[in-house]
Amino acid sequence: MSSVMQLGYLVFEVTDLDAWAKFGTKILGMSIVDERGDRGFSLRMDSHQQRFFIEAGPADDLAAIGWQVEGPAELEAIAKRLTDAGQQVLQGTPEQAAARNVEALIRFEDPAGNPGEVFYGPKMADTPFVSKVVRSGFVADEQGLGHVVVVSKDDAAHQKFYEDVFGFKLSDYIRCEFFGHQIDVTFMHCNARHHSLAFAKGDHKRVLHFMVEARSMIEVGRCYDRF
Repeated sequence: MSSVMQLGYLVFEVTDLDAWAKFGTKILGMSIVDERGDRGFSLRMDSHQQRFFIEAGPADDLAAIGWQVEGPAELEAIAKRLTDAGQQVLQGTPEQAAARNVEALIRFEDPAGNPGEVFYGPKMADTPFVSKVVRSGFVADEQGLGHVVVVSKDDAAHQKFYEDVFGFKLSDYIRCEFFGHQIDVTFMHCNARHHSLAFAKGDHKRVLHFMVEARSMIEVGRCYDRF
């Protein structure tokens, strides 16, 4: 079955572009690319032209998850599986694909209403990525940007959806009580990374957190200090 290769990008709609610019560069150690004035900017962290799209808007939340596939045949196959699963599929326009720096894309929502995009042909950068802050760089490239944890309304339906439509596999899960709080999180993978997607119950925002991976423990400590 044709399946997703990696977590390609995340899109956030935010009210404070300046705060996100400082967060993305001075804290996380990425670089700003494709500045769009008061409409937003993108962030680069590896050989891809960008991994994060920061767009101006009122939501202060996740606006899309971008999943990468190999090519047009794989995109068409996933579009069919989405339709067969009863999900509405919107074909991305050439203008929308150009805005994401990809060859083509489709749009959908998962069972919890989280907005997603599937694409192929991402634009690659012309020069190696060098962070001014994270000296050894990030573990990304063929493993994707990292992972994202989103809200689920029905964990079983959520897991089945990503298994059947995207070819994800179950990595593991956490079911426990932690200092009086019930923890119930499911982790799924699509490549060598332990998980590119995880989900849990929630009712405030679509996204619970995202992760980018540094190459050393020292970088994690330095980032903690910057925070």
